[in-house]
Amino acid sequence: MASSSSSSSGEPSGLGLGWVACLVTGPSWGFGQSVARLVAARLAPGSLLLLAVRSAGAPGELRAAYPELRIQALPADLGADEGLQRVARDTADALRRHHDGARLQRLLLLNNAGDWLAGARAGRGGR
Repeated sequence: MASSSSSSSGEPSGLGLGWVACLVTGPSWGFGQSVARLVAARLAPGSLLLLAVRSAGAPGELRAAYPELRIQALPADLGADEGLQRVARDTADALRRHHDGARLQRLLLLNNAGDWLAGARAGRGGR
């Protein structure tokens, strides 16, 4: 569980980043899941963690482990223009809702989305 606390000035301590909104793409498994867990553990309470996932579901484990964060799944296929537009729109909406008087200080994008199988096939002549 995250161990961030507030400083005497009332600012969240976290990693000294202040209140953060962070978008992690590809957080459902593998490297992206590890990145989402690592960043969640380092965000200050009240920060927003957005998870761009291919299918609806499961930030439940992170929500349970980090109840002090605002965690939201953004289901979309980032391999399609429509999916990219949806994540951009949903991120903007979440930022508007999150910035309800809170002092948002950082916006982070951790882009891990990708089709590693396509890359592997391309390396073997597309087979």
